[in-house]
Amino acid sequence: MLSASAFVIVTALLAGIGLAIDRVRHEPVVPLPPSAQGLGPVDPSTQPLVVDPGWLVDRRANTADPPLIIDLSSRTQYETGHIPGAIHGWWQDGMELHAPVYGRLISDRTGPMARQRWLQSLGVTRDRTIVVYDSTGGRDAARLVWILGFMGIDDASVLDGGLAAWKRFGLPVTSTESAPPEVDVISSDRDLTWLMATDELVDRLGDPSLSIVDVRSDDELGDDLNGTIRTGRLPRAIAVPWTTLYRADGVQLRSSAQLREIFTAAGLAPEDEIVLYGQFGIDTGRVWLALAAAGYERVRIYDDGWAYWSSREELPIDPLPDDTVIYASTGGPYRQELPSEKGRVARTWLHRAAVCELPVSNPYRSGWSCASHELAGTRPATTRLPTRTLRCRNA
Repeated sequence: MLSASAFVIVTALLAGIGLAIDRVRHEPVVPLPPSAQGLGPVDPSTQPLVVDPGWLVDRRANTADPPLIIDLSSRTQYETGHIPGAIHGWWQDGMELHAPVYGRLISDRTGPMARQRWLQSLGVTRDRTIVVYDSTGGRDAARLVWILGFMGIDDASVLDGGLAAWKRFGLPVTSTESAPPEVDVISSDRDLTWLMATDELVDRLGDPSLSIVDVRSDDELGDDLNGTIRTGRLPRAIAVPWTTLYRADGVQLRSSAQLREIFTAAGLAPEDEIVLYGQFGIDTGRVWLALAAAGYERVRIYDDGWAYWSSREELPIDPLPDDTVIYASTGGPYRQELPSEKGRVARTWLHRAAVCELPVSNPYRSGWSCASHELAGTRPATTRLPTRTLRCRNA
């Protein structure tokens, strides 16, 4: 029989082995989708915008240069478990620091070659396939794939359903961090036709050749950002809520055929010139992805978003339907007082279940901490309009 001390030692060794094994975990197995059954050589010229876990398994097993996988979930979630080999990226690093509105695409205003250097930090090159996933139902992954396309990088895809879909098929996850590969800064090959500025949109409000699409969900339509913006929509806007493009699970896109039916019913044709807008610029990625996957090629983004348009009183808007519920009115449940701690403030604006603290000394500097990483907007109490909304970084 083992002595008490020997028993303790053996127990500790077994626990250590268990921890090591747990670093790569397997979920209950569900059959892989057809693209992963009967694994065989992968055509390197084939790169769909949306891929399933089977496609990614196949690509990793049957190509000499496997895809670069980027995980855009929170740091905590990444450390809890991610696809083996995936590198971590923080999605808000792709936003402009000094823009007059939250969520605008990062530019040289943040710093010289800021967009290219951010992509370099992720290990992005022009000659390697990229697959992106997140924990926000594809919003941030679609945005990054759009940014890559804007930069002339076409070999990029969204993993449909993200990590949840990967785990559903019994594929392994790990807590071991992977470092991004060291790469050179990519050249700036941006295509400005992917964007539409406010001035151009104003000039084309009466242009019948331009289809204006409002991608906001019902909840987002009624969100007045704590009473700081008008509610409504752009004149002539066609409502295509991003929520209608996803299956019942809310994270996997509908089939291409179903998406085409939705867009056709909304009066959109594949040859149309289309501009998308959401509450913020970052909210347009999912609908852009769905349109592109359905064969629509002339799709542009109004990156200032509804928050900026509606804050400019001189710009026209159409009213919302009478039954729209308005959320987050001034003094409502989205404002809360928190106890001060070590000179850090303590008024926050709660939006989409995010709570942040702002430094009292300088509320406009970056680096303040967040209780949640799924932040859509935060502002100091002294700020009138959401055009001064700050970004929230990992603590």
